[in-house]
Amino acid sequence: MRFVTGQRAVVMNVGEFATFRPGPADIGGGRSGAWRAAVGTAWHQTLREQTAAAAPDANFEIPISGRLLHRAWTVELQGRIDQAVVRDGSLVLREIKTVSTTLPKSEEELCREYPEYFRQLAAYLRLAELDPAFGMLAAGRPVAAELVFVDYSAGVTQTVALEATAAGLWVERQLDTLLPYLEFRWSSRQRLAALTERRAFAELRPGQAEARAALADSRGQAGVVIFEAPTGFGKTGLLLEYALERLREGHCQRLLYLTGKGTGQAPVTRQLRTLLGEEPELRHIQLRSRREHAISTDKHICEPGGDCRANIAERWEASGLSVLDLFEDGVLPLEKSRRLGGETGVCPYEITRAALPYAEVWVCDYNYIFSPAHRSVLFNQAGFDPALTLLVLDEAHNLPARAAAARSHVLTAEEASVAYDSCVQYQARGALTRAVGHLADFLAPLRPAAQLDLTNTYSLVDLLENILAELRAAPLPETMPEPARDFLWSTTDILATLRDESLELLPWSPAPGMLNLTCLDAAPAIATALEEFGQSVLTSATFGPPELYLPSCGLTAEQVRWISAAAPWRDGAYTVAVDARVDTRLRARPRFYAMTAETIQHFAAGQGRPIAIFFPSYDYAEAVRAYLGTIDPMTRVAMQPRGATLAEQGTFIDEALLTAHAIFFVLGGSFAEGVDQLGGAVERAMIVGPALPEPNAVNEARRARLEEKLGAEESFRRVYLAPGMLKIAQALGRLVRAPGHRAKVLLHCRRFAEPATQALLAPEYRTTRILRTDQDLAGWIE
Repeated sequence: MRFVTGQRAVVMNVGEFATFRPGPADIGGGRSGAWRAAVGTAWHQTLREQTAAAAPDANFEIPISGRLLHRAWTVELQGRIDQAVVRDGSLVLREIKTVSTTLPKSEEELCREYPEYFRQLAAYLRLAELDPAFGMLAAGRPVAAELVFVDYSAGVTQTVALEATAAGLWVERQLDTLLPYLEFRWSSRQRLAALTERRAFAELRPGQAEARAALADSRGQAGVVIFEAPTGFGKTGLLLEYALERLREGHCQRLLYLTGKGTGQAPVTRQLRTLLGEEPELRHIQLRSRREHAISTDKHICEPGGDCRANIAERWEASGLSVLDLFEDGVLPLEKSRRLGGETGVCPYEITRAALPYAEVWVCDYNYIFSPAHRSVLFNQAGFDPALTLLVLDEAHNLPARAAAARSHVLTAEEASVAYDSCVQYQARGALTRAVGHLADFLAPLRPAAQLDLTNTYSLVDLLENILAELRAAPLPETMPEPARDFLWSTTDILATLRDESLELLPWSPAPGMLNLTCLDAAPAIATALEEFGQSVLTSATFGPPELYLPSCGLTAEQVRWISAAAPWRDGAYTVAVDARVDTRLRARPRFYAMTAETIQHFAAGQGRPIAIFFPSYDYAEAVRAYLGTIDPMTRVAMQPRGATLAEQGTFIDEALLTAHAIFFVLGGSFAEGVDQLGGAVERAMIVGPALPEPNAVNEARRARLEEKLGAEESFRRVYLAPGMLKIAQALGRLVRAPGHRAKVLLHCRRFAEPATQALLAPEYRTTRILRTDQDLAGWIE
């Protein structure tokens, strides 16, 4: 859907026109989208061959277009008709539609179940009167139209003719349905154009004016912008200023702000509401996960794994909900979606999703763009055009790992066996049951291995193709449990990944009966996704060296504009020393547990504020905590909780700052890089070891593939040392977030004194102060 600038005119394809309606809709895609498309393609080809044999003069995939005038709007439609055949002196337009329902059915039932198919054919019949090129094809013959329904499981077909009068009604009703959305988009453009200049900061800190000017200069000059600025610099505010200005000027129609972790979304929405004020000119939505929307009520069960999309259109129609009434002061709160879900029985996630087309700003997770299984949630929304969207990626240092994880899969013999048992119990097709059984038999004998033979991959492709063929042949039993259905649909994702030649996959087995397909490098997929958008801004405090980061996203220095913001107020804010008395490598660290505990005790002594201690793992932190409890039971330690929600994380920090002597964190977690309360509240911190990634099968495979091109030293630096040091930079960045903040930091491991390690530290964290004795430590602390 593309709106013509300055006019009440819209260009859209006929399929988009036919399927549009306010409220939740089947937006396609997802795990079943691929096989549904494949089923449709196969039947289109079969019926094309049959028609060509019976009518050699038939035409196929005929382009057609035309402009419909409705009220003050011009709606230009474009499409392709499946078939056009001459029959009894008429030119008959034929649309082929595959369905899972049993045929034949009455025309009334088909209209009720598949109204979008009748709208599509009606639009073609209407356009046939308007398109001069199509008029030449008709050559003066009257034009008729019919839908050919195909029950893909049984191969039964049913043809339903559409009269011209009925077609006109279908089209007019759909234009009436579309009109409120068109008027909303028109008013949205007027509201955006009237946006007044919004500033995030009453007074600029040093470096912000230069960063603001650099962002402004990037308009229209760079498809990808890298914006690097330290934690606390004000990146979010400056980026929202920039985005609002681009929206006001009409350079883009929507802002899509993605974060890698949920902790990053709340600051964005808070800053946006502050900028917009109490009467915002635009609407914004924070799209949380389906799990976070989940509720359980007497009217309707909405819970993870539940089929809360069943009869969603009917539920919405009966609820009386209006999309435009969902927003409160420009925002749709999660709590409101949940409350309305409990009152109406409509899935809260679907309520939020239905509101997306009516918001100019979307704040959500990376998955909605970079995960093949989730992209359709945004890309199939009415009016979403990535070319007219400003994409902002916050904490973008996480992007390469997240994109690779979205293309990695796990298959287990246990899940396959459960799916096989469900196929038997719920009487799935025999061929499907056998195909799933063969997959279970393939997985069961697998034993732990760092890399499986490629023949295993080839065999897996064959097995998954057999399952996919059977999924195309017949629908799954409606009573089959959701876990088994999910497993079967997931095989389509896995097969798509295996067929993607741009991805490098590692097949390996971490446990008996388990097959992991790990994506080692998603750079090509990231670059392809970024190319779709009008402009992408990737921002972080800790990208690391450009020569390492850019290739991980499939980018080159010539393709991007790299903005590095200066923060003079950070100069001299850190006092850093390396504690070379200890070795924190995995095998050596038990010998130094007591010394680490004693160091924490000494570092925390006499402090009016707690100190922050960052560990590579929970196990390491727990071991040192036990020693500290023995040495000094009076030292109160607050340990970062596992799996805490956003609210629980904030509560933990607030309480720990008031009651603890030392707060133990784990490097790389949401506390280490997503919590802002530490700035100015903690003035002493200790990093226990470089936090290098585990040398597992995946990391070793990544190192080996790089070693062939770059050598042993550089491959180790890229796979192990650089990611470990990046976690440390993320943690330390939380401590100095504003002018006047100070932090005394102890790098607790002799490896921090090595030149290669120091080189990967930001300048403000580098030091020549090496502590080699207890006296050195005591002197530095005092």
